[in-house]
Amino acid sequence: MLFSYLIEASQYFNLIHHLRMDNSKIAPLILGNSFSWIAMLAYTLGTGVIFMLQSSPVVSPPIH
Repeated sequence: MLFSYLIEASQYFNLIHHLRMDNSKIAPLILGNSFSWIAMLAYTLGTGVIFMLQSSPVVSPPIH
């Protein structure tokens, strides 16, 4: 999740422009080019679901 947040932060602060990579074709593919609060929410919710699924006890089917 930290990696996703760092990528979104680089988009928010327009890192590609500050690094003078505006004309690069690969930089936007790697870093993205637009910040989205929805993406931040999706990363957070997805990580939360994964943690909940991993922490839930494994239920075995009943033996007859």
